[in-house]
Amino acid sequence: MEYAKQNHIIVLGFVLAPLFLTSVPALDSLMDGITTSKQLYFYAVCAMIFFVVAGILFVRKSVFTLEFNRLDLAVVAFWLWSIIRATFTPYVNWNDDSLVTLTLLVFLYFLIKKVLASERKAGGFQATSTLVIAFMLGGLIQAAYGLLQLYGLDPFPSNNYFKLVGSFGNPDALAGYLASVMPFALGMYLLVPPEDFQHELVRKVGLVTFLACLLVLPATMIRGAWLGAAAGVLIVLFAKFDLFGKLKSMIPAKRGRVLIGFVSIALVVVIGFSLYNLKPDSANGRLLIWKITAGMISDHPLWGIGFDRYAVEYGNHQAAYFASGNGNKQEEYLADNVHHAHNEFFQFFAESGPLSLVLFTMVLYSSLRSVRGNVARTANGQEGLREGLSNSSRAGVLCFATLALFSFPLHILPTAVSFFTLLGICSSAISDGYRKTTSSSTVAGRWAGILIAIVAAVLLSSAKSQYSQYSDWGDAFRKAQMIDLIGAKRIFERLHDGFHDNGKFLFTYGGVLSMMAEDSQAVQLLESSKLRYNDPNLWITLGDSYRRMRQFTKSEQHFSHASHMIPNRLYPKYLLANLYLDVGKLSEANAMADSILSVRLKSKTSAADKIRRQMALLKESVAKQVEAGAGIAPSRIR
Repeated sequence: MEYAKQNHIIVLGFVLAPLFLTSVPALDSLMDGITTSKQLYFYAVCAMIFFVVAGILFVRKSVFTLEFNRLDLAVVAFWLWSIIRATFTPYVNWNDDSLVTLTLLVFLYFLIKKVLASERKAGGFQATSTLVIAFMLGGLIQAAYGLLQLYGLDPFPSNNYFKLVGSFGNPDALAGYLASVMPFALGMYLLVPPEDFQHELVRKVGLVTFLACLLVLPATMIRGAWLGAAAGVLIVLFAKFDLFGKLKSMIPAKRGRVLIGFVSIALVVVIGFSLYNLKPDSANGRLLIWKITAGMISDHPLWGIGFDRYAVEYGNHQAAYFASGNGNKQEEYLADNVHHAHNEFFQFFAESGPLSLVLFTMVLYSSLRSVRGNVARTANGQEGLREGLSNSSRAGVLCFATLALFSFPLHILPTAVSFFTLLGICSSAISDGYRKTTSSSTVAGRWAGILIAIVAAVLLSSAKSQYSQYSDWGDAFRKAQMIDLIGAKRIFERLHDGFHDNGKFLFTYGGVLSMMAEDSQAVQLLESSKLRYNDPNLWITLGDSYRRMRQFTKSEQHFSHASHMIPNRLYPKYLLANLYLDVGKLSEANAMADSILSVRLKSKTSAADKIRRQMALLKESVAKQVEAGAGIAPSRIR
């Protein structure tokens, strides 16, 4: 059949993304190699898929048909609102990585849905089984990589602080990805009938993947991923053994059901208390993040702070919170440099307002609600695989919904690809309810193919250009670390036009100029960076430059802001104390020294000990000068 050949080609192109995206090793030559490598690879793979789709549309002789259901409409609505909100968000461009990535994911979602739905109607299974196996192999690769790291056999060793990170560089990201695959893999093993010999490979890969993830996930110590995986696994078990029906038949009496409800609540409380006590500081830190995020929502209740602006604005809100005196000592100890809300629902609300939260919830609800009990039977008896896909994809989506309460899975590219893959599978399984069908002529299909080919060419060209630019940026960053400031400056000057709206680039470039005491130009770049990026070191660097320019008021403002962003860090307070000495504010310098000596440190370091010794000397010197009624030379206490 014509459809089978075309769809299989498309799927074989697409499965490269979920299969290999996670296993792309970090390219050390690139700036931020762990994330940048995956991002550029994703762009390149999508461009290749677009070329394939464009070719099929151009040569296709039959009318192209699209069907829309409630889940499709929810996905499109969420995407459109993100586009609209980004349009009215300052400092966000059309080439913003978050916006481009979301658009590509939505396109791939519809591609998966179209391929699987078309094959389902014709009674085929080759493309579906290929996609399913590739999806699970992505999780298997990461689980195997994690096992090697656990046993000290990492094939790509690095200086990462954490031991178990896979190819993600962080255990939180690895755990979220494994959790997203784990319930789906179990579903493929349990829910595809053993007598369905055509899909025996699907079942075997599902079992091996599930067991591998089960071995690695507990070692990550990420409790949100545990809860997400548990929720998804429960859905699979309930579907396999009809636990709802058995419980209903076993407990017909109303009192019995009430008792079960109380027992369930008690079990949830016990589990929650146990998980809390496993890492209480981490849990309390999460509560602080949500508290600050709630304040952000309160300040911008209707439209939010702007699309993809959370990482830029959070530090400023946290600084304002502690500067106001509302924070307590425990919160000061827990505060950190935060870029995500660790709750996707809160973050969407904070960034794009309540409508974004509603639309995201509608996506989850539509995927979970529409697929339930709604498995289409095919003409050649492939209902086993279809039913397994239906419930397994629901389990995966529920895992995401649970994980999204405690982490940021949609802000980690490989995990976001998994999520939209599962949504596409869910959508392809919907066979009744609301449906809207539309079709296009072959001429329109050809024009669409040409347009998609142009987009693919632009995307591929952009990926190639970005690879070169990020490689040069990485080279400049390494030169700066080796104090080859002149060499770094030359590269930064050459790259400025391509990265003029990248906040982190402006920060690193401005930081090099500040180290070279070219403060006027450094301040210009760093002030521009503040609008697009946020980090305590950015404010510290600006404070240093303003200090050398003898603009002491601005220097004080920036050092103070940095000290309030993360109150448990000593260096901004140390700089502020010395600034007060420079301008003769002895009482303020003495108070800042007291603050430094009273800080509860997260970890003891030689640098922290040195700062505290110097602050003790500062207090002694200030006391002597106050007694003598004279000034003090800052050089005497440094």
